Amino acid sequence: MRTRCLSWMMILLILFSCAGIISRSFHEDDSRGIFEDQLDDDAFIDKSMSTGYELKDGYATIKFEESSSRYTPERVFYRENAFPIYLAWGFIGPDNPTEKELIDKSSLTSLDNISFRTNGSLWFFVPSQHFIFKVDQKKETVSAITLSWFGSFNGDRIKIYAWDYDALSGRGMWKFQGEIERGENNLAIGGSKPCRFVSGDGRVDILVMPALNLGGVSYISTDYVSIDVKGVAKANATLVTKTLEPGNLWRWEFVEWNGYQDEHSSIKVQVLDSNGRVLEDIEGNDEGFEGRIIPLNDLSGISGIRLRFYMETTNPPHRPMLSWYRILWLREDRWRDDFATNYRIEEKSDKEIISKTIFLPKGYWWDRFEARADLHGGNITFSILDGSGKEIISNIEGRSFTTHDISQICTRSIKLKAEIEKKGTSPPEIREWIVTFSREDTKPIITAPSIIYLGIDDVKSKRIDVEVSCRDEDPGICAESGRYRLEYTDNVTGLRYYSRWLHAIINETNCSKRAKMVAHDISIFYNDSLKDILPINKRLNLTLSGIDFMVRDMAGNENRTDSIDVVIDTEPPASRITTDVEEIGYKHGYETIEISADATDDVS
Repeated sequence: MRTRCLSWMMILLILFSCAGIISRSFHEDDSRGIFEDQLDDDAFIDKSMSTGYELKDGYATIKFEESSSRYTPERVFYRENAFPIYLAWGFIGPDNPTEKELIDKSSLTSLDNISFRTNGSLWFFVPSQHFIFKVDQKKETVSAITLSWFGSFNGDRIKIYAWDYDALSGRGMWKFQGEIERGENNLAIGGSKPCRFVSGDGRVDILVMPALNLGGVSYISTDYVSIDVKGVAKANATLVTKTLEPGNLWRWEFVEWNGYQDEHSSIKVQVLDSNGRVLEDIEGNDEGFEGRIIPLNDLSGISGIRLRFYMETTNPPHRPMLSWYRILWLREDRWRDDFATNYRIEEKSDKEIISKTIFLPKGYWWDRFEARADLHGGNITFSILDGSGKEIISNIEGRSFTTHDISQICTRSIKLKAEIEKKGTSPPEIREWIVTFSREDTKPIITAPSIIYLGIDDVKSKRIDVEVSCRDEDPGICAESGRYRLEYTDNVTGLRYYSRWLHAIINETNCSKRAKMVAHDISIFYNDSLKDILPINKRLNLTLSGIDFMVRDMAGNENRTDSIDVVIDTEPPASRITTDVEEIGYKHGYETIEISADATDDVS
């Protein structure tokens, strides 16, 4: 009996374990270098590092947190005789010069049976009361407005209008919101878009008037009025994954993600190490990526990575939605796809297949393209495209085993293309295609001075250009990779400030063996534009004191200069003639003579 019970317990444990595995939204295929998370649950989300998110309808998105505040009128105006037909006044406002202002508003802030009454004087007019509220929520974050009104009137109801600040292309107009009948006190303002009824500086305008009283003149008396405004207190979220650490890893390949965002919302992605630090080897990673594919080919020596998704909206209820993400990696020192999945396929039809972008690993160069196929009497023609889809090698004849040298191409990313022609009963079938790499880890060389001296003309112009030379024999310089960084010294405190890496101009094409790299239009002294590139927020007494350069070759190998000192030298050298001129005049006639002089310069 005990053995039977233990057997049932083991079966239940196995079932529960399998159920847990099946219910996970992420899938890892280490044999093909693929990880995907469909975000049906947050099993692969690190909750300790994530904030403000929720999973909703198969998406990760911002979990809105609402705040609510109550406001009483800041100003109150009234009219004794307003025309009851809306078209007569619906486009006039929100300020109306025919209104009178109520100075003492204290009776309206509490239910105390002390009312503010406005009487009409003619039966075919109605009185109106105009309440102006000032709210401290941002217009775009307002999610609900509710009017509370307590008072009395003759007739069976009062009509409520609110000024729509977004109507008529921003000119605005009064819009009818509804009616409050006897015994009612509350009314929602703005429907599903209450933010339209809030101005850019937080003003809300409510107009209250009784229905026309055919039995005599109308009146309205307000004892208490307020609005409750709900706003989104949190309009962003951070979602950080757990660490992905594949069992077989040669190089990381790319991150891919998909989701929804509009002009009011955004998603940015950063790649982190296993401890949650931003990986600086990936250019642009500090600011985050908005593109749907993020190359990881510059990463090396990193065994585990995380992803951080930052979601933000500037106009709730618009919010971004992340639907899934993938991470791909290479298990060996080549790129390979056996078509078991479509994760490395961009386009596929009966006649054509195009791979997703293949990114060159850092420190390697293109070697060969290989493919294995069953032709079945048909034809396959292969092509090599650059990362943008432009053909760079064409008409590679497909065979059962195809190989082609691609070492002469000049690009850091390629795509593979296959055109398929069926001739027999079965179409040709590609079993796998492969790209191999060769080691290329020699750094480019930068030739630069150790000191740059600035003369009086440089100081007068306040700006300089600095040029250095670079070379790389194989595979050549990457023309887009030139960067420089500036050092400024505070002349008062001696503190040094460093800029971020800035783009340097290389007026050569990719794979050039020789090139000039120019840092253009550098400020020698402080000006306000330096606030955009230095970690400063105020005016300082700064002088340019150093610069360093960085460049990569097409294989991704990077080299930097040591810091180049910048020294201002506006004093001419001191000199004096050492030869006795008088003695020369006595001893020589018309002949060639030699005069000697000494010169000294303490700076340059």
